[in-house]
Formats: sequence, structure tokens, C-alpha cells
Amino acid sequence: MDWREKRALKFFMQRTAPELEGSFLSQLWYEFFQLATDGRNPIRPAVVAVASMHEQYVTSGSADLPLLDYSMEQYNKAIREVTQLNAAKQEHAFDLALAACVLFSCLEGLRGHYQSLISHILSGMNIMSHKVVSMDTTRLTTLSRVLLHQVLMRVNAQVMAMGDNCMLSNTCTVHLTVIPDAFTSANEAMFALEQLYCALMHFYTNADEAFKSQRPSAERAGKLWWQREAFKDHHKQWKRSSTHILHYGPPSSLSSLSQMPPEALILTITSISISISLDIDIRNFEIDFDRFEDQFREIVMAAEVFLDKTSPGTGDKSSLDTKNFWTEYFSDESHIPRSESSGDSPDSTTGSGRKHKPELMPSFSMRFGVVPHLYWAAARCRSPRIKRRAVLLLLLCNRREGLWDSKICGRVAERVITIEETAALAHKEPAGFDGDKCVLISASDVPGDSRVTVLQSKFEAGNKIRISYSDIEGAGETVEILEL
Repeated sequence: MDWREKRALKFFMQRTAPELEGSFLSQLWYEFFQLATDGRNPIRPAVVAVASMHEQYVTSGSADLPLLDYSMEQYNKAIREVTQLNAAKQEHAFDLALAACVLFSCLEGLRGHYQSLISHILSGMNIMSHKVVSMDTTRLTTLSRVLLHQVLMRVNAQVMAMGDNCMLSNTCTVHLTVIPDAFTSANEAMFALEQLYCALMHFYTNADEAFKSQRPSAERAGKLWWQREAFKDHHKQWKRSSTHILHYGPPSSLSSLSQMPPEALILTITSISISISLDIDIRNFEIDFDRFEDQFREIVMAAEVFLDKTSPGTGDKSSLDTKNFWTEYFSDESHIPRSESSGDSPDSTTGSGRKHKPELMPSFSMRFGVVPHLYWAAARCRSPRIKRRAVLLLLLCNRREGLWDSKICGRVAERVITIEETAALAHKEPAGFDGDKCVLISASDVPGDSRVTVLQSKFEAGNKIRISYSDIEGAGETVEILEL
């Protein structure tokens, strides 16, 4: 083992492994480290490649080309060794190939190559579907197949949450485990919540496909209704079993949220999002989202506190000053003037206010975090203050959580807001009225015929993302391509 490998493995243990799991603990990344140090196998160059790329990522733009070149050299070496391992049909090829798919997806996420990330996860799912194996420990490697499957499950849910059904596969179909009377840890509670989230993504994707193809029969509609009711009961049981973990008070209180450790904040945010998705009227959801303004506010507040606790700044700013900085930003007016509610450029300071905001250190994990929930609040909540606060956090937090890139989500949300508010203000402005003085105060100022539904966000070759959206009547679909 040369000095560069030793350096990378040390960085993986000290920085990469803890960050990949976000606010929760998992032995998987340390199992990768153990395999990388035990002997010559494809895992060592894969781990070295991920660690080197992660070091490049956290240095945030310092063009360290030798480090980047070394990472790609190790990446290509790992791919060659996995291919040779499979060709030799060695007994432990299954576990190592599956582990390599997970590590390769991490590396592509760090590079911001999300289509390649999805390709590696799909390869892992194909490996699992073509070789039926038990989840026991009787095998030649120490890797936990259960933990490997959990990573596949999480990314599977992330892709479907974006409206892409490329992972609508039985390989990651989730059979919900029985909720205990009380969870023994935040890790156990989070795994149960991740299972439910993934099952819901499958449920809504399947339901959407059924409604697209034809109007479902009364029997089919009844089954869908009962299935959703079963999910509601499961979530209620989860909340009862996690009360001792989330005992800090109501999420509507900033003082209660401030007492929560990061893992409790993530549990709270995810649970609120699931509650909204289970209670929404799917026949009229874009309008029905207005009922959940308080819940969206709680999501944004909890995410804000989480970022304040976990995201150190650079330069003179060491953290987000949640109590003063953000309150000051949003307390100037009770509404958002038009001059601050438009502007498509992600680099403009009129809409985002980034000119005066601290830069945050980049963060990368493969776990559920705050980004998808902030995006949901920004794109679905029509309260101007709440959605703009969510967009601002997305544009500042500099986080990648699997496929969810905060900067991309912020740009997409800004675009949705611009489309909707431009249409809403056109309705609101009387003839001859100065449009720059016209304001949107509440969700009711964005009428139904001004609202759009983002149907799908799909990563494409050439580092692009295809955004498909339509009005709430489903009349016509518009496609836009964003350069990443």
C-alpha cells in the first residue's frame, strides 16, 4: 500500500464514512474500510477513489487536478478488477460487485454526475434480481447485504420522488417491518421511516401509472384507498413508538426545535412530509396543499435549525444565525414585492438575497436529509414567505444528499415560482396598474389556473436535467432543459 492509498483510507475513516451516513450511524462504510485494508480486492481502489474525490469535493473548488486524476485512476482500476472478478465467477463476486456499485454511485454523486449514479444503482438492483441470496452472514466477505440493500432502497425512493419511474422494480419493493412498541434508537426509527417513504414512492408511482393508462375500476380505486389507510396506520404507530425520541415539544416552536439533536430534526422533518403526503387529496393536490401551510413552515424551520447545527460556514461566518439573520431577512415586509419574486438567474441577488449570505461548506451523504423536503416546501407551498425561505436555504446550504443537489433544487424551485407568480400577477394587476408595486401576500393570491405541477425531473447525458411540468388541469406538457 503506497502513501497515497494510506492517505485516502485515513481520510475515508475520518471524514468520508461519517459524512456518508449523515446524522445516523451505519457499519456499512466501516465494513468497506475493513475490506479495503484486509487484502487486494476491487473494494480498495473503489474506497480510495471515493475518499480522494470526497477530499476534492470538500475543498470546494480548489482545482486540485492531481488529486482528481488520482481518484479517476483508482476508479477505473476498481472497474477493471470488478469485471475480472465477475468473469472468474468467484464465490464472493456477488458481494464485492454489489459493494462496488454502491461505492461507484457515491463517487458519481460527488462528481455531480447523477445519471451515472443512477446507472450504478440500477446495476446493483440487477445484480440482486438475478441472484437470489439470503440476507444471512454465511459468506466469504464481512459485508452486510441488508445494509447494501438499504442504500439501494434509499436511492430508489429518491429517483421516484423526482417523478422518474425507471426504478419501478420489484427488486427494491419494500415490505414494511413491524413497528415495535418503542424504538431502541434514532437509527432504528429512521430505518422504519425510510421503509415507509420508499413504500409510499412505489405506491404513488404505481397509482399515477394506473390513472394515466385508464380510469381505475371501483375495485382498483378501493384497493388504493385501503392501502393508503394502511400506510396511515403504520405512520401513526411509528409516531407512538418514537415519542421518547422526539420528546422536545411541538415542531412549531423554534425553542423546541433548537433543543433537538440533528437526528431528531431529520426524523421530525421526514415524518411531517410523510404526514402531508398521506393526507393530501390526490384528486386536487395542488390546491389542497394550501391546507398544509403550517406543516410546510415547520419543515422549513426544522431544516433551518438543522443547518445551523450541522453546516459550518467559511470565512468570517461560522454558522447560520437562525434566530437573527433569517428573521431579519423575512421581517422587513409581510409580503414579497414583485421585484423580489422574479428573476430566473440563480446568480442574481434580487430573488435569492445571496449577496449578503454566508457560504456554507459542501456536504455529501447518501441518506435522507433536508434537501428533498425543502424542495417540496418551495415547489408545493404557495405562501410567498415560506417558499422563498425554503429556496434561500436550498441555494445556500451546499448539500448533496444522494441525487438531491440543493443548488439544482433551488434553481428548479425558483423557475416554478417565477412561472406561477408571473401568471398570478397577470391576473392581479388591473389595467394601467404599475406591476412592480403589485404584491402576493398569501397562497390564495396564486389561483389554481396559475399553478403548475412538476411531473418529472430526469437527469440526462451531458450534465443536464430535463424538467417536465404542466398546469393543474394536465392540459399540455412543457419541457425545459437546465444545464447543471
